[in-house]
Amino acid sequence: MNSAYFQKKEGNFLIVNRKDEFHHLVKVLRVRPGEKVRLLGEDGAEYLCKVDVIDFRKKLLRARMLEEALKKRELPFKISIAFSPPSEDRASDVLIEKCTEIGIQEFIPVFFERSAKKNLRLERWLRIAREAVKQSGRSIVPHILNPISFSKLSDLGEYRYKYFGLIDSNERLACDHIDGDVLVLVGPEGDLTEREISYLIESGFKGVALGPTILRVETAAVVFAALVAYEMGGTD
Repeated sequence: MNSAYFQKKEGNFLIVNRKDEFHHLVKVLRVRPGEKVRLLGEDGAEYLCKVDVIDFRKKLLRARMLEEALKKRELPFKISIAFSPPSEDRASDVLIEKCTEIGIQEFIPVFFERSAKKNLRLERWLRIAREAVKQSGRSIVPHILNPISFSKLSDLGEYRYKYFGLIDSNERLACDHIDGDVLVLVGPEGDLTEREISYLIESGFKGVALGPTILRVETAAVVFAALVAYEMGGTD
């Protein structure tokens, strides 16, 4: 079902009047009056609607609400991913898009000793995440935090599970079932330093291998997200 974000609620009607959302629904997806659409609110609200009016002059679509709270395609617990931003913008785009599709709820850019990328495009990442939410049928747009230094990782709050990718680890991410919030961390392209590894272990992180090969940052992030979502039972 075609999806978009609505901007206003007027009685039993929802209004889409932001140019990019209107254009996507009407020009790209070619939605027409009488069709059913899925409209999302920024707060996670979700409605099945029937298109009532399309005003091309005002670039406005109005739809009548039919049903609230469709099937919530969200994981049972929160997964946050802390990562060193890849040096290539395209790689960052892939990381945000695919991890959003899998169910990540929070992205935390981290500057490590060997991080190469410093100028981040957070607004672009948010746009990519919003589109991935629509495509994947999710209800909640992930939070994208401002970047932090490695030394601030300990300030991120309480998580029941904390993992980081460790290339030569003999440990695998294998649990009967993950039943709490998770923080996973993916280091930079040049790998973590020994000092950083020691700090993570002392801070309660568990180093795990993601396979026998060395993965790019964006690949490691997607694999990590998928493994954790699977252990949560979120891939039924």
